[in-house]
Amino acid sequence: METILNPETIAALREMDEPGSSEFLREVISAYQGDTRLRMEAVKVCHASGDFPGLAKAAHSIKGSSLNIGAERMAALMQALERDAKMGRSPGTAALAEAALEFERVVRALEACV
Repeated sequence: METILNPETIAALREMDEPGSSEFLREVISAYQGDTRLRMEAVKVCHASGDFPGLAKAAHSIKGSSLNIGAERMAALMQALERDAKMGRSPGTAALAEAALEFERVVRALEACV
């Protein structure tokens, strides 16, 4: 079974909380979900309009925040989108759909952490 979130990263985030609390982890998860939803929409809009610099910027941001919460596959998908966009190539709708599905998997996995 493929791991959606790196357990070591989640454990490190848990260690930042006060004993018996999961407030910090909840805040991180909420920020990731809200910000990434907006940036995923930006990826979609930029792709549709051919704005490859905008797509690369949004994918780069998602890549970094995904690594911060241990969503390594999501980060890899965003890295591929960013690379294609920087080269002026359309990543294709299949790649966008795969990224959207992975984001939903990450959201479900994060929600299971708290």
